[in-house]
Amino acid sequence: MEIFEDTDPGSSVRSGWINRTIGLDSDAFPTEAVQFGTSIVPTALSGRAPALATPSIKELYLAGANPEWDDLEWMNRRRTQLERIWGGARGSLGVAARSAPATVEQLAPFRAEVYPPHNGVTYPDDWPRR
Repeated sequence: MEIFEDTDPGSSVRSGWINRTIGLDSDAFPTEAVQFGTSIVPTALSGRAPALATPSIKELYLAGANPEWDDLEWMNRRRTQLERIWGGARGSLGVAARSAPATVEQLAPFRAEVYPPHNGVTYPDDWPRR
C-alpha cells in the first residue's frame, strides 16, 4: 500500500503523492488535506506540506479548550498560551503548533453543522468511531 501511496519509484524520500500535490502552491494550509477516521496521517498525505488527520470533525479542537465544556474566555486564554509558547519555535513542530489554532478556527463552523442523512438512513450513536 505504501508503494501506491508514495508513487515515487526509486526515490528514498518518504512523501506521499497527495502531499506533493498540495505542496505545489505557496498557500499550504493543513485544511488542504484532511484525513477523517483516524489520527494517523496516511502515507499519501505524509510529507513537507501540512496535513491533518483526525478521528472526526467533532474531535478537532485545541487540547484544553474543548468548546463542549469550556467557555469562550477559557478557549481564548488557551489559544493565547499556545501562541506565546510556540510563537518563536523553529522547525516543523513550531510550524504545526502555530497553525493548529488557525486550523481549528477555520474548521469550527463545520463542527457545529449537523449532517442530515438522506433517504431515511440512521447511523449508530458511535458512528464513525466503530
